[in-house]
Amino acid sequence: MSNFFKPITALEAFLGKIAGIYDGQLPKPTTRQQLLLKKIAQNQAITQESLGMKKSKNMLKITAKTTTKNGVTFTVNSDFSITCNGTATADSTLDLCLITLPQNVKYTLTGCPAGGSNSTYKLYLIDTIEWIRLPQDKGNGITFSPSDTIMWKAAIKISSGQICDDLTFYPMLRKTDMYDDAEYEPFSADLQTQINELREQIAAASALNTTVLDVQGGDKTE
Repeated sequence: MSNFFKPITALEAFLGKIAGIYDGQLPKPTTRQQLLLKKIAQNQAITQESLGMKKSKNMLKITAKTTTKNGVTFTVNSDFSITCNGTATADSTLDLCLITLPQNVKYTLTGCPAGGSNSTYKLYLIDTIEWIRLPQDKGNGITFSPSDTIMWKAAIKISSGQICDDLTFYPMLRKTDMYDDAEYEPFSADLQTQINELREQIAAASALNTTVLDVQGGDKTE
């Protein structure tokens, strides 16, 4: 075995043998390789965060636009929180986004203001297959684990008759086991995703320009 895989010091190796480490009774001491890999992982995490490559904990990429429905004006703010004003003349729903969630993973949905209920207002997800599964946040958050991998729709519902006076939702869906902090932060794509999206936009623009040139060229006569 090379020195690369040996314990950091001879003393550690000696103590390890005494404790029966190599008999499988206790974990083996940290090797130089393990320390190196750990250091690389730490440096990579720091670099990714400094470059904006680290994904935010909020998985909801809000695509909704400011609109008025059934007497309620839903205003999409710069941080993608949603402020509601007006009196609902009928049930008023704002679709926020679609998201596919892997199965058997715990998620926590938060962002509904205090006072939410089935008769006032709520933030919820609904499956797009059977349209019956409905994890709902009514002000205290909800944790759930999908039994299969499908697409879900996130939405806000204001019940008929409800008066909204600068009622603000902060929609956030996070992986429960990964993020304990419930403080709101808007969705932000990692750097690689932004690069991929930019490449797609450039490719689309290039394809459009090529088509225009081809059409213009076809109109020419010799």
